[in-house]
Amino acid sequence: MAVGDLVSGRRPATLKDVQSGSDLLFASQRCDNLVLNKLNISHSTFINISFLRTKITGSEFQNCVFEECYFRRADIKRSQFVGCRFINCTFDYIGITDVDFRFADFRNTALPFKEARRNAPPEHNLRQDLFSNLSRAATLSGDEVEARKYRLAAIEAENENLKAAILGESAWHKEHYDLVRRAESVIRLGWHYLNKYLWRHGESAAVLFASAIVVTLLVFPVLLYFDRDSFNLRPLPSYGQLIWMSMSNFISLDRLSQLNPESTYMRFVSTLEGLAGIIFTGMFVTVLVKALLRR
Repeated sequence: MAVGDLVSGRRPATLKDVQSGSDLLFASQRCDNLVLNKLNISHSTFINISFLRTKITGSEFQNCVFEECYFRRADIKRSQFVGCRFINCTFDYIGITDVDFRFADFRNTALPFKEARRNAPPEHNLRQDLFSNLSRAATLSGDEVEARKYRLAAIEAENENLKAAILGESAWHKEHYDLVRRAESVIRLGWHYLNKYLWRHGESAAVLFASAIVVTLLVFPVLLYFDRDSFNLRPLPSYGQLIWMSMSNFISLDRLSQLNPESTYMRFVSTLEGLAGIIFTGMFVTVLVKALLRR
């Protein structure tokens, strides 16, 4: 959006002299170390404003735009920024207490995660929207560490919303989620938990490696053990030998085991594990690429 669109129809004003108002324009002002109490400003634009060490308390900003504003070491308490947009702003070392950011939009700028988490909306869906938006904003601003925290927080908020929908915890959920949508929520929630425990939604190589160990040393060896009578061997293969067979299937390396699937069931399980190995390899590559991009 062009700057002209943000200032069109706005009356120039000085923040130091305004307590309330609408359709105002505040541009290129230094409000450093000011104490701003009980402001009520709506549909206004703030461009290139310095709020260095400014204290903002008990104030309401509705549908305002903050562009190129500097909030370093600002202290904001018991205030609302409902429906506001923050574009290319700086929030270094900001302190936020009991602040409402519902429906806010952040572009190329993001709040510190620890501050945003403490001031997130209580509604699951609004919290998910806020964290998703902040994740994208943090990514665009180059802070992949904060973006990762926001991504995981957004997923957790979505999970809580899905649980509420399944259980019909509120009148809103009962109205908007019929039986079909609740069934869809069950599937989505199950998929989210599968992703969480397999590789923490693509964010943890350690969790993915642990999952691969469980799959190759426990899950598939147990499945193979159920049909070990199909082997034309006496004595029957031990659990340890089936582990080697499982590892051979998983990494597609025949030399790890001398056992060959004899029955249709064994062939099916071995094929399934081979496919799982390919999928896990792709997941490892994804985690590696993400780690390299974060550097």
